[in-house]
Amino acid sequence: TNIQKCSCTCQKSKQGYLIFEISPKTIIHVLNFYNNNEYNDGFSYDNWGGYNLLVKLNQRNPEVKNHIFDAIRFWVEEFDIDGIRLDAADVLDHDFMKEKGCVIGKTRIISGSGVNLQEHEYEAYPEAGADQKDAGGQIRFLSIMRLMKSKGIEELFAAAEAIHDQFPHVVFQLLGAYEEESRSQYEPVVKKLEKCGALEYYGYRDDVPDFLKNCHAVVHPSYHEGMSNVLLEAAATGRPVLASNVEGCRNTFQNGISGIAFEVKSADSLKEALERFLTFSHEQRSEMGKQGRKFVEANFDRRLVVKAYLEELQSVILK
Repeated sequence: TNIQKCSCTCQKSKQGYLIFEISPKTIIHVLNFYNNNEYNDGFSYDNWGGYNLLVKLNQRNPEVKNHIFDAIRFWVEEFDIDGIRLDAADVLDHDFMKEKGCVIGKTRIISGSGVNLQEHEYEAYPEAGADQKDAGGQIRFLSIMRLMKSKGIEELFAAAEAIHDQFPHVVFQLLGAYEEESRSQYEPVVKKLEKCGALEYYGYRDDVPDFLKNCHAVVHPSYHEGMSNVLLEAAATGRPVLASNVEGCRNTFQNGISGIAFEVKSADSLKEALERFLTFSHEQRSEMGKQGRKFVEANFDRRLVVKAYLEELQSVILK
């Protein structure tokens, strides 16, 4: 019923998806009728943090806002609450928060905890290794994450196998520990990919900077992030990043300039991003890394972030 009431434009994406774009009357953020979800609805939709139980609503729709505000009003009147905690406020529309009084007067967005640029220095981009028979040398994609579904490990495995089949000189390096509850599910896949040469699994490591220095790009297919330190540190090192197009990932790079965004939960979209990266010359990849370093210097330098926090705290104290 809600879909029929939506006033929105429809287009077909290059991946063949039928996408309904947002208009002020749209209730759900994005509907994709060429996809499915785990509930077998026959379509998929944008969600919060990769969880389909939490539908991403269009916070600019008056009916959506009124529904949410009515619920809040009920909690206040019925339970005499004093305030509301906003979890993951970074994904809330700024005008929505302003209208509700969560944001008053001059506001400022601070970039997480930033990255220590003195600790994570720029490293010269590596040449393709000569340890493979392919004329292009070895290309190393690095992923740093726990081996769990919400980090996009299944999409990474699928894309790694497909890419290595096409490009035997490409290898995927993986750092991170298993989750005990899913170890039995993922360990056989890791061993299979190691055997065919697609994957090098190193487990938990303390020498992450050495791996960043020697990789050609960092791949991060996470379903949700706060602000990805992995991507910030990769960019600080001067490495291009390929990451899910979700909050906390896409904020850390400029799409098409210092990195490539791909659809969350889509091994096909990840594979396309990897294929696109592999068409770039060594000089283009190196330049992407340099642009990534410039971007974090301008926006995520920890010294600037700490200064911003101190300024805001000082302004509160002096009131």
